Amino acid sequence: MFGYKVGIISHQDHYEHDGEEWGEWSSAHSHRMGDVTKNPEYPDVTSILDIEVGESCIVVWAIWSSGDSFGCASGGCSEAIGIFTDINSATALVNYINSKDWNKDHIMDFVTPDMQEFKQEWVGWSGYFESLDSVEASVVVMKY
Repeated sequence: MFGYKVGIISHQDHYEHDGEEWGEWSSAHSHRMGDVTKNPEYPDVTSILDIEVGESCIVVWAIWSSGDSFGCASGGCSEAIGIFTDINSATALVNYINSKDWNKDHIMDFVTPDMQEFKQEWVGWSGYFESLDSVEASVVVMKY
């Protein structure tokens, strides 16, 4: 297995709080894909693929909203899920994630056409206050 660090750049675009200790609040966030580098010690994603520096790859990543009883962070969370060199495999993972009802099923169990396995007992966007906003597939060049 090979490990990769995925730089997702996040920005808080809006924050509002009514000032009460248990008061209503809201925030909005935006994200964009940053650099992807090899990182075997502290990877964000692992893959069976050994992607070389300078090679194009596709990162599949999710953006979701989260909150509590008093408010919501719209688009407040993001996470890299997988890395690919084959667009068909990346698209298969995007379609799989988009096809599930994450309010009812919290388990990810999928094998892509390039034979990468994605198994998680719980995904971040399936909680009571969470909702999946989008699944992105971004083409990037491996930095170093």
